[in-house]
Amino acid sequence: MEFKLRQHQQNAVDAARPILTDRGVVLLALEMRLGKTLCALQLASEIEGNILFVTKKAAIPSILADSELMGGFGDRLTVCNYEGLHKLKFGGFSVVVLDEVHRLSAFPKPCKAARLVRGICAGAAKVVMLSGTPAIESSSQWFNIFWATARGPWVAFGSGPMAFYKWFKGGGYGIPTPIRISGGQEVESYKRVSEVVASEVAPYAVCMTQQEVGFKQRAQVVPHLIDDSRALSLGDEIEREGILEIEDRAIVAENPAAILQKKAMICGGTVLDDDGEVLRIGNRAKLDYMVERLSEDRQYAIFTQYIAERDLILDEMHKIGRSAGDDMEAFKAGDFDIFVGSIKRYCEGVDLSWLDGAMVIYSLTFSGSTYSQILDRMCNWERREPIKVHVLMVRGSVEERIFDAVSSKQSFNESFYKKAKR
Repeated sequence: MEFKLRQHQQNAVDAARPILTDRGVVLLALEMRLGKTLCALQLASEIEGNILFVTKKAAIPSILADSELMGGFGDRLTVCNYEGLHKLKFGGFSVVVLDEVHRLSAFPKPCKAARLVRGICAGAAKVVMLSGTPAIESSSQWFNIFWATARGPWVAFGSGPMAFYKWFKGGGYGIPTPIRISGGQEVESYKRVSEVVASEVAPYAVCMTQQEVGFKQRAQVVPHLIDDSRALSLGDEIEREGILEIEDRAIVAENPAAILQKKAMICGGTVLDDDGEVLRIGNRAKLDYMVERLSEDRQYAIFTQYIAERDLILDEMHKIGRSAGDDMEAFKAGDFDIFVGSIKRYCEGVDLSWLDGAMVIYSLTFSGSTYSQILDRMCNWERREPIKVHVLMVRGSVEERIFDAVSSKQSFNESFYKKAKR
């Protein structure tokens, strides 16, 4: 049977084609589960020459499967993860596809991946960017996303690592404002950027939401606030003293970021000591709360921020006789009922729309894009069953603040789709 795009995907390709022709770069800002990969491959197939598709490691198998679904690209297609870009020996690509392009959005200085990508894109004829969460925290993120493509609305500000500063300070976007953070340290905030940014990005973007396409089910977030006085007490102590002593082992937090991380880990029942070794600290409030509510006849996908938490949960599942594992393919094959894995690893490029159970976020990531993307892993156009995502938090802890922060970032992302509509 001949492959054919869904109508909304064909509409996206038709809208993107003239932008790519005229401007050399297009952003497919399609919300998760709308088929960005297929759209990008279709656009790339229409251009002569070799294609480079850059993505994350976990997504490579699905991209190769999609390329075969479309009839295969033979030797024209190279798929590489961002971490492997420095090993790439073949050049001269006619089209570069940048999946999950928000990975390049670090500012004010471009990240290592952005610098590598720019060197590749500078020699390419066309660049296709993909993301469902393109600039989830700040409009300033747009600058280095486009900088990495060597194209876009701000090429006049140069190709060097100082280009962002020239843009922000000399382009009418305001003056960086010092802000005070925990511990008394002051940093410059570049987040206050003129609304003109959205209008300058719009000519390069094709935007599409799940609601427009007709998705019947969106993730319903169910917050669970769990009382754990010990976690709160330990968190207060490490913030006040900068150190904890548990079982003759030292847990040290020397700066505001380390304090935040250790307090979050403590809520989940594990922490790293000063030697980097995992310590299970005995507070089980969150773990026990979750275990008591896991139904015997349902599947669950549980995601954690920390590896130590994954191991803690798996050990507990095996202890009480539940079938659990951390292999996604085995989970999909039905080898066990409870999957426990990294929220960072599985937030992108993984389809869980077949899951008839529920998703549990045991510990929250600090990243707004990771949070938004994990919520949509169970969504697709055909799904009719409700999607429940249970978020576990210790009441009154730093986890509540993290939840509020990533939720607001999700709202920021949703507002982008409204502002950047062509």
